Amino acid sequence: MSSISDRHLAAICRRGHIVSTDALPEVESKRRCGTCGARVFVACPACEAPVLGPLRYAVYAVAWKPDEFCWHCGVPYPWASQGAIANHIENILDEHTDLPEGDRRALREQLKALREPATSADIERRQLRALEALKRLAPKAWEVAQPLITAIATTEIKRQLGIPLT
Repeated sequence: MSSISDRHLAAICRRGHIVSTDALPEVESKRRCGTCGARVFVACPACEAPVLGPLRYAVYAVAWKPDEFCWHCGVPYPWASQGAIANHIENILDEHTDLPEGDRRALREQLKALREPATSADIERRQLRALEALKRLAPKAWEVAQPLITAIATTEIKRQLGIPLT
């Protein structure tokens, strides 16, 4: 098991482009991504823990990829995929509700619809039904998950759920 001191610090842009795998936070935090111009992160926006890069002494057979979640607080980074965000919403459900296990499993199954982009009316309807069920059955989890839902829901889903369109 490696420790934080065994890892380089990374600088990753909002869209997930690797800016540096051996970052100097005081320098990298002032940069923009050379690929897309987005803000560069050297720390988690939620808890300020450093973004960890690859192991310092490892030989890599494949290219290193940045983590999608903060190692310290567990919140998805801005570059996290829709699937990763959906997983995190399921984690919130598991941690913040008093639902009976059967209801939790059924709701978790519905939430799988959030893993795919709403590219059709059918997917959007399934996502809306899943989020309505989350809001109704697990209001504590809904409240905690709402910022993540805002990040992945379509404008129409937000409108129907009463989420501000900002």
